[in-house]
Amino acid sequence: APFLQLCNNLNGLILTILINKNTKSLFTDELPETLQKQMTVWKKKTVREKFLRLREFILLILNGLGTQNQNFLWITDNDEFVANNLQLSTANTILKGTFHKHLDFRIGEFELKTLNSDSPDKCFEKLCSLTDLVAGGLVDFVGDYHNANIVPKDREVAKPIPHNKLKVNPITNWLSKKEEESMLKKITIKIIEKENNGLSIEAFRFPEFI
Repeated sequence: APFLQLCNNLNGLILTILINKNTKSLFTDELPETLQKQMTVWKKKTVREKFLRLREFILLILNGLGTQNQNFLWITDNDEFVANNLQLSTANTILKGTFHKHLDFRIGEFELKTLNSDSPDKCFEKLCSLTDLVAGGLVDFVGDYHNANIVPKDREVAKPIPHNKLKVNPITNWLSKKEEESMLKKITIKIIEKENNGLSIEAFRFPEFI
């Protein structure tokens, strides 16, 4: 796919995290009272859960890849957790407080923005289109395996199965190939809920389609 090959020239990392939609919550501890009050701007429990997940993932990424005094800009499409200005402002307040308290170092400026702040050339929208494409393709890919009741064994590369949507195979091919010349690195992980209500994080392995 020419678009995906062109994206290999981006200097960065595309990280995809897969979570089964039947996993109700990744959190067992009760939230601090202040945080609970802040999160009343999100009426739906599913939206609050989504924001908490994003908060933890961003914290993990910054702790692993960030540096002292580095500035960060997070661009999201018009997602349901930033459906209005109050929610966007509250999300920024919570995230900045979280980073100040839990990061191992002090960052510079941080801001969460939506595509409403995009430039006339739609630069942000073009970048977001890549993540949307990959996420959508992986949902279809994993869904096909689930519907076919196929569960790859541990450390086994998933077997290819037919896909009705033409976008799926090129995306999984692109994610699976180790292209040393590509400046864009790709990591896909899955979070699995265990029988004892615990969670495990594993790398997701792709088949390569011809």
